[in-house]
Amino acid sequence: MMALVAAASVLATSALGQVSLRGGAIIDDPIVTVTDQGVEVAGQAPRVIGWDRVRAVNGALAEEAAAFQTVADKAWRARTRLSRGDVALALPLYEELFDAYQGTTGPTALAIAEGLLQCRLTMYAQAAAVEPWLEALRNRRAGVTIPDEHSSVGPLDEETGLAIQLPPIWLHDDPIVISVNPATNDDPVVVRLAQLYQRSASDGGVGAVEQEDSEAASAVGFVNAIVESSSVDEVIRDGARRRLRAALARQEGTWREAWIRAALGQSYLLEPDVDDRRQGMIHLLHLPARFADSQPFLAGVGLAIVADELRKQGDAAGAERLIRDLSDQDALHPGLPWLERRQNERLNATAPDVLAHKEHL
Repeated sequence: MMALVAAASVLATSALGQVSLRGGAIIDDPIVTVTDQGVEVAGQAPRVIGWDRVRAVNGALAEEAAAFQTVADKAWRARTRLSRGDVALALPLYEELFDAYQGTTGPTALAIAEGLLQCRLTMYAQAAAVEPWLEALRNRRAGVTIPDEHSSVGPLDEETGLAIQLPPIWLHDDPIVISVNPATNDDPVVVRLAQLYQRSASDGGVGAVEQEDSEAASAVGFVNAIVESSSVDEVIRDGARRRLRAALARQEGTWREAWIRAALGQSYLLEPDVDDRRQGMIHLLHLPARFADSQPFLAGVGLAIVADELRKQGDAAGAERLIRDLSDQDALHPGLPWLERRQNERLNATAPDVLAHKEHL
């Protein structure tokens, strides 16, 4: 009886009309309201249909829906361009929409954040991808979904909410500033992940952290171990490596294994011992050998870091082979300009010594 009363109440407050979707489908369910996030409909499957999927609204709320037509057109164009691989044309639309929708909650905000995330990851703009990832994560954790989502794998891992192509692993010479304002977010997991990513990009994980709570263990605990594996404190670094090694066998062949290999590789290269450094290179070379297709950024990172290490050890020929492999794999990978900068820094550092020697002669 109560269910019938509730259903009658919804119908009484719903508007007559139709929602025309991109692609030609028509939704005849009663329209409840129109908001910046889309069109809310009742019926057997109450939901909010995001503006990127709405072509038009006919009926009593047509005028209210018309106010969002520009947003709907831009969001649809951005999504279709991204789906066909035209990232260069999709990116400016997503950036414009993200500026307007950041901090809001709903299917349109989620679609925009995930679209911008995919664009930036495709262009290897790793640091710039953190902000839309955190917005997408905040929406997902708030229970937002996209109605009629396809079953294909999205940019976020369903279990952890981590962006599969966005590990806290960086190629940089100076600290990276990640544009995130966690103070505006009341989700403690999102705030903690924002802090850890900023920390990984700036100081390599200096110092200890508090015990992570059980809710965050699958995501925050994993990221924390990766960050701490590059700590300047060898005790913290060693403890993090133990946790990562323990998880390695359970994650064979997954994106998590790739992240762990990258973290362990970088971590062991911080050690002075020759065997440790060799072990680090082995971990890193798993990435191009086994994860080139599924983790192209990390595969290139592995090649670049090992090539740089071989240069340090005086194996110029071995380094050049890996650099050629990286160039053949992806000529646009950021590992190539990073290696060039590293080599130029070494040459500039040795130039005064060479000049002084010549003058002495």
